[in-house]
Amino acid sequence: MDAGDLLWTRPKVTAKERPQRELKAKLLLEASAQLGVDAMGVGDGDLAFGIDFLTEHASKHGLPYVSANLADPAGARIFSQVVRVERGGKTFGITSVIGTTHKFEGTSFLPVNESITAAVAELTGTVDFVVVLSGLGLEEDKTLATEVAGIDLIFGSHTRKMQVDPVIVGTTAIFQAGSRGKHVGEATLALREGGVGWSNDEGRERSLRRLAQIREQLDRYDTQIEQVSEQRSKDRLVRLRKVTQGRLDKIYVPPADDGTTHVITGKSIPMGKDLVDEPKMKELVDATLEQLGDEPDQHAGHGHGAQPHATDTPKKDTDYVGASTCLGCHREQYADWKDTGHAHAYKTLVTEKRQFDNDCWSCHVTGANKPGGPDSAKTVGTLRNVQCEACHGPGRKHASNPPGVDMVKTPTEAVCLECHTEEQTEGRFVFEDYIPKVDHAD
Repeated sequence: MDAGDLLWTRPKVTAKERPQRELKAKLLLEASAQLGVDAMGVGDGDLAFGIDFLTEHASKHGLPYVSANLADPAGARIFSQVVRVERGGKTFGITSVIGTTHKFEGTSFLPVNESITAAVAELTGTVDFVVVLSGLGLEEDKTLATEVAGIDLIFGSHTRKMQVDPVIVGTTAIFQAGSRGKHVGEATLALREGGVGWSNDEGRERSLRRLAQIREQLDRYDTQIEQVSEQRSKDRLVRLRKVTQGRLDKIYVPPADDGTTHVITGKSIPMGKDLVDEPKMKELVDATLEQLGDEPDQHAGHGHGAQPHATDTPKKDTDYVGASTCLGCHREQYADWKDTGHAHAYKTLVTEKRQFDNDCWSCHVTGANKPGGPDSAKTVGTLRNVQCEACHGPGRKHASNPPGVDMVKTPTEAVCLECHTEEQTEGRFVFEDYIPKVDHAD
């Protein structure tokens, strides 16, 4: 199943973005057909290209879209309200719901609770479990589970943060999908005769262990903060404690298994490079990647086939000078930088044929979309890789007058978070842990 927002992350797409976004959307729709997906929900992002685009390609590929509340302007549902799928001797009744706050030409939205209540009523007595694919968001999913009886499972897409262990609200288990296709979520159901609702002791044990570990870490921070007299060190410990407290606050502990419920466990399967590509799918993806650089660009007259990256001719009147200029005075720092992943960031894109991917290029170069920096994947030039100026700011004024104009010596966390976002790193990026890897202190 796919819970929605497959095609894009936002309800709008700009004219500049549209050619590449549509290319990727067509890939995802054709790939979904090859995968043999049983049911697909509709999220706001799936309507970013218009309802006609979605219905045309859904029909072309025979995709099993389902929605309880997506309708045309007259109020008639555009897709089937429900679909029934048999697996392992059980029948699952599936519907989906989309948020109602956005406006898209050619569509209207039926009330969420009324629509899901009607879908549940249609499925009751004919299926073993009722599943809702939700484009609402986690908090709204919790409310839906509370207000509409009869929902067994909710798989949400809108929060875009992988949730391995379900949140259990009453008799409903709620999962959330991740983003960028990095993982496939798997839910395993262990059914009890006469069971009602769900429990997840494996997840409960993991959460309790994690709670204990974080509380111990907070206690250590408290002790260290009391003992440290140097203010800079104390401030750093206070920041670390705040980050750690935030992790503690986000932990959810499932209810204990009392023997009366079904048991549900979640699993996140990484879609890493160690997996062998299915030949037909790889052919489809490679064909799309070959087209990423072929769209017209006002700054360059070549496509993907012309050369692996944009021309090396520097942009005129730019404040960026490039790392080779920094090398003249900062040889040790330059040598240290060359051993970091930042120095090879662009090469990873070329290797994966993603250097013209609008979702990727800007975080693998210097000064992207900033005054004087490259404003498209084809104007990168000599600013390939995450060079000195990506962290320390444009250097032309400093290079022209080193004693009189200082650079930013210590980048802030905000600079790093422009690329190392929560969604991109899935929470792995912690400023205090990562900055020593690139601070040129050694």
